[in-house]
Amino acid sequence: GPESGLPYDLRGLSPARAGGVWGASRDAGAFHISQAPGRALAVERFVDAGTLVVHEDESGTAWFAWAKGNLGRAAPGSTPAPVKLPEDAVVSAIAPARGGGLWLASNLGVLRLWPHGKVDVYDKAAGLKNMQALSIREFANGVVCTGTQAGGLDCLSNQRFVHYGFNEGLTNEVVGSIVPDAQGVVWLGTTSGIFRLHQAPAPGQTQLQARLIGLGSGLRSAECIHAMGPSGLTLANGAVVFATTAGVAWLDPRKLAAQGAPTVVIDRIILNGQSQDAETRQWPVGG
Repeated sequence: GPESGLPYDLRGLSPARAGGVWGASRDAGAFHISQAPGRALAVERFVDAGTLVVHEDESGTAWFAWAKGNLGRAAPGSTPAPVKLPEDAVVSAIAPARGGGLWLASNLGVLRLWPHGKVDVYDKAAGLKNMQALSIREFANGVVCTGTQAGGLDCLSNQRFVHYGFNEGLTNEVVGSIVPDAQGVVWLGTTSGIFRLHQAPAPGQTQLQARLIGLGSGLRSAECIHAMGPSGLTLANGAVVFATTAGVAWLDPRKLAAQGAPTVVIDRIILNGQSQDAETRQWPVGG
C-alpha cells in the first residue's frame, strides 16, 4: 500500500526484463517495483498520473498507455515520447506482435502497431463482436485473441475474428485477461472466475473446452477482472496470479492438472415431478 510507496489504485502489472515488475496507476503514474532480499520494496516512478498500462518490449523500450488516450514509449534512460494512434484511441492492453511491433486492445477494437509506425485497425468490419477490447495476446500458432467488455473472446486468424461466447463454450463474456502458462494452458480472467483452456484456440476452431474455476474452487471473489487493463500474470516459478476484488488469487497449474476434472454422480432423476427409475451412473466431466 501507500506505506511502501505504492498507490492504492495500482492497476496493470507486467514483468520487467531486468527483474521486478511494472505497475500502472491512474492517480500516480507508472512505476518500476523491485525488492532485493531482506530489503523493502523499491518503487521508481517513471511517468505522470493517468497511466493504465505499461509494457516493456524485447529491446528494453517501455510503452505507456494513458487514460486520456494515446501511447508513449521510452528507451532505457530516456523521456517518454508520444506515438500517433487513431484519434480518441484509449489503450487497455499491450502485447508483442510476431514480426515486430505491438498488438493493442482499445476502445476502437484491436490495433496493430507496426515498427515503422503504421497502424492497422481490426473492428466490427473484421468480425469483432464488441469494440471495447480489454486484453490481447498473440499465440505461437499466429492466432491473436482479444477479450472484450461484453463480447466474450474473439480470435483473429486470416484477417477475420472467430467469436467464442455462450454458444461456443464460454459462459462469461467479459474477458479481462488472457494468460498462457509454461505448459501451453490458457487462463482467462472474467467476472465469474477464471476459465482454463487446455490450449490456445487454433485457426478455424469453432468451440472451446473451458473449465471454470470459481467460488466453489476456493476463489474468495469471482471478480477476476480490472476496469481497465489485464489483471493476470505468469510468474517465473510457473504460478499464475490474478488480481481480484478480494485480493490476489494464486494458481499452481501443475497441481490443477494433476487433480483432473471432477466426476459427476447422478443418483436421482426427476422428470415432470415424477421420479424416474434409473441406475446410478458416473460420467467424467471434460475440462
